[in-house]
Amino acid sequence: VYLPTGEAYLEDMLERMEQAEHFIFMEFYIMAEGQLWDRLMDIFRRKAGQGVEIKVLFDDFGSMMRMSEEAVEELRRIGVEVLVFNPVHHYVNRLYFNYRDHRKIACIDGDTAYTGGANIADEYANLMERFGYWKDDGIRLEGQACWTLTREFIYMWERMGGAMHQEHDYYRPHGDAPGQGFVQPFVDGPDSNPISSAEDAFLQLIGGAKHMVYITSPYLAIDESMEKALCMAAGSGVDVRLMMPGIPDHKFAFMVAESYFGELLNHGVKIYRFTPGLLHGKTVLADREAAFVGSVNMDYRSFQLHFECGTLLYGAPALETLLEDMDGIMEKSRSHLIGNLSVCAVPAQLTGLEQLQGRQGCTLSYCICRTAQRKGYAAEAIRAVIAELFNAEQMDFVQCGCFAFNIPSQQLLNKLGFTELTRLHIPMPEGEVETIESILWNN
Repeated sequence: VYLPTGEAYLEDMLERMEQAEHFIFMEFYIMAEGQLWDRLMDIFRRKAGQGVEIKVLFDDFGSMMRMSEEAVEELRRIGVEVLVFNPVHHYVNRLYFNYRDHRKIACIDGDTAYTGGANIADEYANLMERFGYWKDDGIRLEGQACWTLTREFIYMWERMGGAMHQEHDYYRPHGDAPGQGFVQPFVDGPDSNPISSAEDAFLQLIGGAKHMVYITSPYLAIDESMEKALCMAAGSGVDVRLMMPGIPDHKFAFMVAESYFGELLNHGVKIYRFTPGLLHGKTVLADREAAFVGSVNMDYRSFQLHFECGTLLYGAPALETLLEDMDGIMEKSRSHLIGNLSVCAVPAQLTGLEQLQGRQGCTLSYCICRTAQRKGYAAEAIRAVIAELFNAEQMDFVQCGCFAFNIPSQQLLNKLGFTELTRLHIPMPEGEVETIESILWNN
């Protein structure tokens, strides 16, 4: 079952934990004290008192600033077994510091398992606000599909020095769950290098698509093979859409993502930024036939350095739920096409280029500067040329290196060698600026 928000994912998980009779295993990158943690602790107290085996494994780097020693000791006091993955102080000056457990796994009684993008912290359920609305997702597995995630939790637990109460087979699913399609959970980690199962899965979904590939990821820091796969798919006529945050949680990381936009856009990849806030889910949907849901970001850390997990889906009903969710994300997003790497502030009453022509005081995006530089202009030279050509009274640098010109915008485009301004997005009532969606130039 695909769960389209962090709220739905975490609430469903807690409800299933309330029904646990044998064991609860949790492995997460971030576990943080707060409202969600308080509810989890209440469940742990009751279930531990009933004899349920509870094991919790969390990454030290992900949780160190938000999980106190007192909270960990309280877990142990009530009967929960706790292990901390790769304590930071052990390897702070070594490569091992980068090997983080980024997985999100919850296993309940062998018959139910969860994975996805959400960690155990209030912002993932929007119980507190960080970076606007926090859009996450996850998936609930039932029946035999759960065994992969349960087994991999056991392997990690034992690798960390933990002991199991029973033989491994005790933790297997007890029966089959009715359903359609095929589900294949998997894990990945630096111990598999140079093989990256997660990256290979992404490449297969993208390269095998014939009609469409939709992707959500909060980050984009990919190697040449992944960038080439996206560009080749879009160039061959596949509808490739990349959905990313409107309010990123790491600005410098998002600047890295933006460095890929130009090449992707030039090859026909459509890029959307989720206006309400942080899009944190990690999903891929290909041809409405196959999909990925899990913890893997589209960046080199997930592909090479982190321990990750996820689920591949083939022909399952959850694919349509995922598609509906992605359509909803795009409805709440602003799109980027060729040339749009920045913002364009335009009076709210404008509805298209025909109304933009002849107006004064428009702000055109940074792509003008980038393209003019390719034609041999330096920034100061551009200012001088425009001032001379148009007698502009004022030209100010604004956000992201844009220019503000007190001149007719189409005239400016023509003078700088641009041939077409195809569509325009208008500022929202709240005052957020939208973007020029497509600017094409003639060289």
